[in-house]
Amino acid sequence: MFRFIFTIIFTIIITSYIMQKPLQTYLGQKYNDDFGLTKLTQNPLFKKGDEFYSYLKVKFKNENLKLSDENTTEQASKPLQEISNEKTAEILAIKLDTNKTEQSTSKISTIQIDTNNTKQDEILVSIPDEINLKIGDEVLFIGDSIMRNIAIASKKFLATKEIKAIDISKHSTGLINKNYYDWKSASNEALRSNKNIKLMVVLFGANDTWGRTIDGKYRDFNTTKWTALYQKRIQEIYDVAKNNKTDVLWLGVPCMKKSDFDDKMATLNIIFENSAKLHNKNYINTKEIICPQQTYATHITNDNNKSIKVREGDGIHLNYEGGKAVAKKILSKIRIDENSTK
Repeated sequence: MFRFIFTIIFTIIITSYIMQKPLQTYLGQKYNDDFGLTKLTQNPLFKKGDEFYSYLKVKFKNENLKLSDENTTEQASKPLQEISNEKTAEILAIKLDTNKTEQSTSKISTIQIDTNNTKQDEILVSIPDEINLKIGDEVLFIGDSIMRNIAIASKKFLATKEIKAIDISKHSTGLINKNYYDWKSASNEALRSNKNIKLMVVLFGANDTWGRTIDGKYRDFNTTKWTALYQKRIQEIYDVAKNNKTDVLWLGVPCMKKSDFDDKMATLNIIFENSAKLHNKNYINTKEIICPQQTYATHITNDNNKSIKVREGDGIHLNYEGGKAVAKKILSKIRIDENSTK
């Protein structure tokens, strides 16, 4: 029995040592906390484990390519073409709308964010396009688990206007880590398979506060390289919507109970709002709805001057009442032509 328990513990330790980066990513996406693993992985001893994991990934990848080449001679000519297509797609994904001015493009791509400065000074100014829907149109909701109750409440409100809501939000997901979940592909598939979707409501950020390896080097949250990559991820969502002739309504992240986490969300909200204004799309500052005086609170006062609880106990998520408050704001942004049908 002792030998069995020892073997299990030893296996867990060795696996965690070798697969420390995937474990770090999982903890970050799942719990918004790496439990000190980031600092631990900076130790030279732990870096050896990560290097070995990288070696195994390359080794297995090469073996798979070798097997693939042996299966058919036709595939021998494909890699260069696929690489070329991937590169072309990447260039198209980051290309900004040519109808917007070069000045605006430059400003959003080089924005430097400092949460100690007044955030209002860093927000671009634009007039968003009006959101127009007809009876029979559909609305797609994408995002992380904070979107869940917003989408549930929105479904009920939109149904009264004969508008169908589709919720494909997924817990523990974000934009920064495509290895965990690729929202560009998921949203594109959803829009391509349903041409009735005319509006996409988006909410991300709570799982996007972690650093990433970019250009062979680990980049912390809110560094220049990290911000450029994140802006590219946002651009991909707008491009997917544009290519599928779908409007976008982006929701900011509500305030958070932990001050350091809230500061990071404030940083991302600046990026979200500026990106929306760059595209002349609508943006909703959920702090104005959920957070009295722009600070965290579990309760707000509703239209009947009654105090209602709007947050879950974790200090992050909205409960159903919180989702309903945001859903009302979403509905106010949409003009529905009730005299027209599809």
